[in-house]
Amino acid sequence: MRASLHALARRLTLVSALALLALLALLALGLGAPQAFAAAQAGGSGAITGVAVNGTHGNAPVAGQQVTLQLTIGTSAKDLASATTDAQGQFSFTNIDLASSSALGGSYAVYTTFQGGMFATAPINLNASQTQTTTLTVYDATQDSANISVSVATILVREPDVTHGLVGIGEFLTIYNSGATAFVGSLPSNTTGGTMPSLLRFSLPAAAQNVTTGVGFFNTTTVQIDTGFAAAATVPPGQTEFAFAYDLPYTSTTLSVPYKAEYPTGQVVTLVPPNMLVRNASGISAQGIVTAFGSRYQVYTANNVTHDSLLTINLYDLPQPGEAQDLNYRLLLWLAGGLALLLALLLALYVWRGALALAFGLIPATSNPAKSAPDAAITESAAERERLLRALLTLEQRRASGALTAEQFKREDAAVRERLRALLADEAPPANPATNPAMTPAAHAVNAAEPEADTALDATRVTSGGQR
Repeated sequence: MRASLHALARRLTLVSALALLALLALLALGLGAPQAFAAAQAGGSGAITGVAVNGTHGNAPVAGQQVTLQLTIGTSAKDLASATTDAQGQFSFTNIDLASSSALGGSYAVYTTFQGGMFATAPINLNASQTQTTTLTVYDATQDSANISVSVATILVREPDVTHGLVGIGEFLTIYNSGATAFVGSLPSNTTGGTMPSLLRFSLPAAAQNVTTGVGFFNTTTVQIDTGFAAAATVPPGQTEFAFAYDLPYTSTTLSVPYKAEYPTGQVVTLVPPNMLVRNASGISAQGIVTAFGSRYQVYTANNVTHDSLLTINLYDLPQPGEAQDLNYRLLLWLAGGLALLLALLLALYVWRGALALAFGLIPATSNPAKSAPDAAITESAAERERLLRALLTLEQRRASGALTAEQFKREDAAVRERLRALLADEAPPANPATNPAMTPAAHAVNAAEPEADTALDATRVTSGGQR
């Protein structure tokens, strides 16, 4: 029966995640070498022990088999030491220098060549424990591909490279070996003409460029064949992952992405960016939108694809090669947010500083700007007047206590009173010169200020309990 849409969407999300994860390793590293997650060791030495067994014969020990300890740092692999298994298939590597290996972010593996096939353990990390035990499983080899199929083939279509007129394609294949022996590909002595049944085959479009292999192709040899390329890879029983990428050139707003099934394929999943249209895809069903690693993709599937079948994804509405792409939607959001923040700042400054609003012409300028000046000068004048009055009172108190002579008191008192008169003259309203034409306006102001200063001084004395 047909699976429910909910279950199918959940399964496709997992497949998408696996595809993107594999392609991330492919594009970032270019090789499928295992990566280490080790932190730096303080130093010392470690040991790796294990046993080699033959999975085709019920995990029977493999005696007299040469095995090699390999250190992988980044994409660089280095053989460190070799050993030969004993009668029980056991091997041991001791005195492993951790300071120069794990400290550089490396991981270890033990591998061997058995009946022409390459077999290796899972990556070994000596961080958790400086002594690790592992199992190296080998299988009898066969060059018969009858048990080889593809469980899931995931095709990831990337955004077009408009400048160069290329669309990047990534493929992630889970190859399943249902037998008890390992398929071992080997290069024939004569590669001219005909097919190569002893090699693992991968299809490519005829126009594919910049082919890059990744997961599953480490330490393997690849050759070009008429339908794509082939690899002298080892496929043990169970599932093995392979990933590769290539570019397809395009010259218009459409592009066809073909997929040829080199082996029977359980499901082909194609992930397409949402801004591309897919039409006329015979045998392919749309499954909606999925999100993987923060990106959205249209999902198209085809199930139970037979050997040598050809599927084609036809893409439309691609940007014209050589044209500048439209402004990114996410970039538009950033620009809108920046403009909103700038407007908010200008509004705040408008409220806080009226002068800025005048400068930008946001409010009309007044005909008499002096009328809108703050009253800070008046407040400062009142404070100065209070200070001078208290100074006069202090002089009175010092004279009464004998701290000042009569002559000193007279001189300092006159100076403070002079400053007080000048201050009061500035505060007083302009005098009317018509009352005494011979006097200047300044003289009128001083005369008017004199009695006011005396009155203010007397009031201060009364408030403070002082006497004249």
